[in-house]
Amino acid sequence: MNQIIEWNEAHGVPRAEKFLEPDYPEDDLPDELSLTAKEAIALNCLKAAKFQLENLNNNAVFSPATRLQLTNEFIDSAIKALEL
Repeated sequence: MNQIIEWNEAHGVPRAEKFLEPDYPEDDLPDELSLTAKEAIALNCLKAAKFQLENLNNNAVFSPATRLQLTNEFIDSAIKALEL
């Protein structure tokens, strides 16, 4: 148990309040679900590529050829991020 002391003022007189906080041994372990920076960049690039493919036939600002080119660049960026 970790002991935490907080100082508060009661009626102008400082007093200490003690709290007990349980130890969490799992906090010392690495989080298996956490991503490294390179993995996060690659995931972001792949999500951007997925977005471009999902909106391939939408009549928006970008033509389908431009969307395919962007998708290719996003996938290349994801591969480069994981290779470094």
